[in-house]
Amino acid sequence: AISASTLTTISMPEFVIGYIMMFGLFGIVISGVDNQAHLGGFLGGYYISRFMDPLEKERGDHLLIALICIVLTALSVVVSVVTGLKFFPAN
Repeated sequence: AISASTLTTISMPEFVIGYIMMFGLFGIVISGVDNQAHLGGFLGGYYISRFMDPLEKERGDHLLIALICIVLTALSVVVSVVTGLKFFPAN
């Protein structure tokens, strides 16, 4: 567990880099972890957060982009469940 005193002694970038390294190592050591999917999620999240910077004044297209992201996320979950059903045969 990370204590509050740890968070005050390191900067946010150092904290994030530590987590990236820890989970990267975890993905290498533990079998069955799809590192490409995690890397894609990390990069996608990074780029969308840079584009929709919460520290900037909200633009008109923020809501539209957020809704598109929600719809794409829901579609990816549905596709994942539907394609994964073939691995669970019916009785």
